[in-house]
Amino acid sequence: MMRVVDGLEALGYLENHKGFQDRSTGKSRLSRMRASLSLIDLIEGHSVTPVMIAREDQAVLVLRNADGEDIPYGDTDETSQMAEQLRSYNAFIGEHLIGLSLSIEEVRTLLCSPSALVGPKGLIV
Repeated sequence: MMRVVDGLEALGYLENHKGFQDRSTGKSRLSRMRASLSLIDLIEGHSVTPVMIAREDQAVLVLRNADGEDIPYGDTDETSQMAEQLRSYNAFIGEHLIGLSLSIEEVRTLLCSPSALVGPKGLIV
């Protein structure tokens, strides 16, 4: 997977914000990638639609403190039940197409604006 991401970055198809894990402090960030206009143009030119794209299986529950930092936690019956409910919900919404009536230019503006990368507390997401 890393070779694919590195290759796409080298070709100018995505912005790659590498994650990290500091075992001494417990702080970590997942890697984040963002499509470039070149990749968007390539995808549009080959009629790729959102339903053709899937994400790898990943943790569905993330515990964070008030500063937005991940907090490690152990699985319990309660967290396992929450995760299963989220997976079920995600599977349900994954079977349905939710569309917006936006032009390609509006989508590009939305995806390429600096604020699209800013989440809660100004963190890059």
